[in-house]
Amino acid sequence: MISSQTISNLFSFFYTVPGHEEDRFALFDLSGRLVGTYYGDCIGEDLPPGAYILKELGKDPITVHIVKLSKDIFESLTNIKAKITL
Repeated sequence: MISSQTISNLFSFFYTVPGHEEDRFALFDLSGRLVGTYYGDCIGEDLPPGAYILKELGKDPITVHIVKLSKDIFESLTNIKAKITL
């Protein structure tokens, strides 16, 4: 089972669900429109930046909220986080 509290949900290129790389997921925009289905190892590579809802297909479905950021914003946040943890 996946907990959204234990997974970093910000990404800039694609998103990976650790431990669920071979599982299938449906990805929805915030209006509830299905934007694609993906395996857990490479989610959202073809999408523009935005907020999405990721739902596992099959067995015990889980839901994870993920946010794709532009590369510039993602790098800025990464730099800020690095400075805070020093």
